[in-house]
Amino acid sequence: MAEFSFLFDPASEQILLVLKSRFRRLHGLGKPGVAVILHRGTTSFPATNKNMTDLSMHNDSRTSSRTTLRLVFWTLGILIACFQAWAFRYSVSADSISYLDMSDGAMPGGDWHRLISGTWSPLYPLLLGLFRRALNISPQNEIVAAHIYNVIIFVFAFACFEVFLTNFLRRMQSPEMAKQPDMAQGLSAFLLLAYPLFLWSCLSPMSF
Repeated sequence: MAEFSFLFDPASEQILLVLKSRFRRLHGLGKPGVAVILHRGTTSFPATNKNMTDLSMHNDSRTSSRTTLRLVFWTLGILIACFQAWAFRYSVSADSISYLDMSDGAMPGGDWHRLISGTWSPLYPLLLGLFRRALNISPQNEIVAAHIYNVIIFVFAFACFEVFLTNFLRRMQSPEMAKQPDMAQGLSAFLLLAYPLFLWSCLSPMSF
C-alpha cells in the first residue's frame, strides 16, 4: 500500500481538486447558457434575450429617426424646387436661350447638328428636346416646360445622392464602428450637414 500512499497526501488531494475544477470549467465552455468562471472568481454570462431585444429596439429607433430625417429633407427639397420653378417660370438667361435653340435639334424636323456645340454639353439640350417632343410642348410654353424639366432633373439627382449616402453610411456602420458610443450622434450630425449642403448646391443655381 505504500505505493498508493500519495493519494491520501493533503497536497495530492489539493492537486486533484484543482484539476477537477479546471475540467469543469472547460466542460462548461462547450455548453450554451452556462456561466464561464474566469480568473479570480469573476463570472461572464452569455448575452440574454433581453439584451438582444434592447439592442434591436435601439437599432430600430435609430433607423426610424434617420428615415424621418430623410423624409423631412426630401419633402422640403421637392417643395422648394417646385416653388422656385413656379416663381421663376418666366425668367430666362442667355445660356438658356442657347440650350433651347440646341434642343430644337431633337424636335420633329429639326437638324441634329444643332446639338453639337463647342461651348455647351449636348446631353442637357438633347434631353430637353426629347422632353419637349414627348409632351408636344408649343414654343410659347417652352420656357415654363424647361423649368419643370429642371425639377425632374433635381429629383433624379436627389435620388442619386440618396443612393450614394445610403452606401456610404452602410460602410460607416461596420461592427467595429457601431460599438462606439458616439457613433449614432455622429451619423445624425452628418446627415444634418449632408442634406442641407446638397439642397443648397442644387437649388441655389437651379434656374433657367
